[in-house]
Amino acid sequence: MLLLVIACSKYNTFKDSSPTGVPAYLFGKLQLTDTLSQNVIDKPLASKTVYICFSENYDGLNFLYSTTTDADGYFKFTQLNSAKTYIVFYKEVTTTATFIAQSAALQLPQEKYVLQASLQQTDQTGLLATIQDEKGNPLKGAALCFGASPVAMRTGVCDGSNYSGISSDELGHASVFNVTPNTYYALAKLTINNVVYSDTAKIVITARNLLSKTFKLKPPAMSSPSTSLSVQLTDANGSSIAGGSFCLFTSKIAFARDTCEASNYSIQTDVTGKGSIMNIPEGKYYVLAQLAFKNGKLLARDSVLLGGAPVNLIMRLK
Repeated sequence: MLLLVIACSKYNTFKDSSPTGVPAYLFGKLQLTDTLSQNVIDKPLASKTVYICFSENYDGLNFLYSTTTDADGYFKFTQLNSAKTYIVFYKEVTTTATFIAQSAALQLPQEKYVLQASLQQTDQTGLLATIQDEKGNPLKGAALCFGASPVAMRTGVCDGSNYSGISSDELGHASVFNVTPNTYYALAKLTINNVVYSDTAKIVITARNLLSKTFKLKPPAMSSPSTSLSVQLTDANGSSIAGGSFCLFTSKIAFARDTCEASNYSIQTDVTGKGSIMNIPEGKYYVLAQLAFKNGKLLARDSVLLGGAPVNLIMRLK
C-alpha cells in the first residue's frame, strides 16, 4: 500500500494543464524485465530517452517528442492532442545488447502507464545460454566459452576460444552478443569439490538472431576398474620374501617350464616381497613366481582370471 501511495503521489506531481484546458497528457514509468541475459524484473530505468508519436505514423524511428526518465524511471508528455492516439517507445543499444519497449495505441489522458522494456530477441546476433545440472536446476558461476576450433570442447580448457570469460548468473543464464555468425564448438563447465562438471555442444550462430541453448553439466564419466594384479611372495610359513619375481603367461605350454622366458610380463618384487602390474588386457593368465639362489630356486605356480577388477594373489615359494 505504501508503494502504491508513493507511486500515485509521484504521478500526481507530473500533472499540469494543456494550453487548451483539455486533459491530453501521458504520464508513465519505464521499467525493464530481462530474465534471458540477466536477472532483472521490473527494474526502473533512469535517465533513458522515451519517444512518442501518433499511432498511425509509428515506424520505430520517427517521433513527435522525446523526454528523459527521472531517477525512478518516470516520464511525462503534455500538451498532446486528446483527439489522437499515441505510441510511446524506447530503444537502447548498449555495448552488449539492444533493449526495446513499445506501447499499444494509447488514448489520452494516461496517468499511470507502465512502459515495459525487454531484451530485443530479433535483429541482434548472439547466444543465450542456460546452464543447469542434470536435473534442470540452474547453476551459478559456471564458465562458458566457444570458438571456431573444437579444441576447448575436446580438451575441457577454454584457451584458444574466440569467446570466453563468460559466467552464468543465479538463474544459470550466460549471454554473449555481437557474435560473428559462424559454426562454433562450446564448452560449459563448473568445478565443485575438485570435480569438473561439464557439457559441450556444436552451435550455429546466424545473423540477426539470438540462439537459445541449454547446457546440462554432468560429472566426468566413471572409468572402468583398472585391470591389475598384485602379488605377495612368501615362504612356506607365510613370511614375506624379498628379491623374488613373478611372470605371467597366456601360453600354458610356456608356463610349464621353470623359467620366465617367453612370458608375457615379468615383474620384480620390492623389499617387502610385493609386486604389481596394471592395465593389462583381460583374460586368463598363468603365474610363475620364483626366487633364485646360487645352486637352485624356489618356485610357486597359480592361475588367475583378470576381468577389470584388481586381483591380489599370495604365492608361497617352495
